[in-house]
Amino acid sequence: MGFICNLIINSRKLFLFFILSLCSYELIAQDLNIDISSNACVVVQIFDYDNNQIGHGSGFIIDPKGVVVTNYHVIDNAFLIRVVTQINNVKTTYEVKTIQKGSKDKDLAVLIIDNKYNKVFPFLKMAKKIPSKGTECWAIGTPVREDYMNTVSKGLVSNINIDGAKTLLQTNAEMSHGSSGGALINKLGEVIGVTSSGDPTEDGLRANINFAIWIGHINELPFINQQSIAKRSEIPGTLSFFTKGSSKGAVYIYLNRVYIGFFSKYFSSYVPNCGQEGTITRKLSPGTYQYQVFYAYLNKTYYGNITILPNDCRLVDIPVLNETQDKNNVYQDPTPLKYDREQYKWKAGSGLSLYDAGHPSIQLSIERFVKDKFSIRANFRIELFTGVGLDFRKYFSNDEPVNWYVAGSFLHMFDYFSWAGLKFGTDIDLSNRISLNGELGLGRTFDYGLTDYELNIMLNYRFGK
Repeated sequence: MGFICNLIINSRKLFLFFILSLCSYELIAQDLNIDISSNACVVVQIFDYDNNQIGHGSGFIIDPKGVVVTNYHVIDNAFLIRVVTQINNVKTTYEVKTIQKGSKDKDLAVLIIDNKYNKVFPFLKMAKKIPSKGTECWAIGTPVREDYMNTVSKGLVSNINIDGAKTLLQTNAEMSHGSSGGALINKLGEVIGVTSSGDPTEDGLRANINFAIWIGHINELPFINQQSIAKRSEIPGTLSFFTKGSSKGAVYIYLNRVYIGFFSKYFSSYVPNCGQEGTITRKLSPGTYQYQVFYAYLNKTYYGNITILPNDCRLVDIPVLNETQDKNNVYQDPTPLKYDREQYKWKAGSGLSLYDAGHPSIQLSIERFVKDKFSIRANFRIELFTGVGLDFRKYFSNDEPVNWYVAGSFLHMFDYFSWAGLKFGTDIDLSNRISLNGELGLGRTFDYGLTDYELNIMLNYRFGK
């Protein structure tokens, strides 16, 4: 009888041990495996219209068929996109067939790999709930250079922030330029965010404040279904960075937060030609870009804006800095991108015109830009004085919100007089397309030989890229 009781008791212990073992295995199986997660992370390479690589970002696969998530700003100026995988330490490069979805406001994009041979890719699952503060997290991305592909850093979700159309996860997991578009994952290996940016100020860098976009926004993206964001009909311009002297350490160049190179040659006695060997040169779609210069030996970043015109070349001289310089003047927070008028060829306007003793009339105009900072404008006046005029304008800037100009002008009032003179005015930008224009004209009438003036106030709209 005792033997039977002991057998029953021992059987229960074995059963309990079996159940506990299964539970323990389940818990272990859910723990993060960095190697498995890294296999699903990729480098996103971007190329210009000549198939030259102009930078890289990070990304990760969310579907076994080859669906990749990255930041919108990583692919914004790409004519061609490729994805590099590293599965079990074997690197393979794939073309991106389609940008399926994307949003500039949410700074997210979904890419479809050209999976000709129906390869089954490792992928990351997406978390269904926004994590709470204090949640452990790991960032996987490719900072600075592709040599550092799928670098891992660990941190916490420090805060949850709402930034306009998107939810940002603040984290102290370390990341840098090139990490944009990478995966921020939890201890279950689920993606909770897409690494996107950091606080670039000195205090922000010291506190290691970085951000990732909540992965749930992927489900809110509109469909794009196009091969590239850049418009192939626009002729690219060229941007070349150079420096005149060597520094104590490496100087890295980024364009719109995408890494493009570091200096290995110096031009101490002359200014190089655009695109010359030793410069950091990229062909870019016309537009205004923000560049970042990271001085590794000072751990500081300098910011600047540059406007690229079609088929043009811009040289940018990057200074050599030392620790004794005034950091308050050298290191600045990013400034808003300036206006880019040259992308529009026409401008239409309407407003009020006052002539001589204050006689009012309604004025309509159409303006055509024929060259950088030069235009021809036709004026039409109705009501008290009806007539037509022609202006030849010379502007003095192309990327400032206030744009001064001078114009030679001819005006013919039907059945009354003709007038010729100079106009001085300014365009005040309300947006890239809309401006408020005020001008004063001084001249003489042919018919009466009198010196007269006119005052015009116009609201204008730019169009015709």
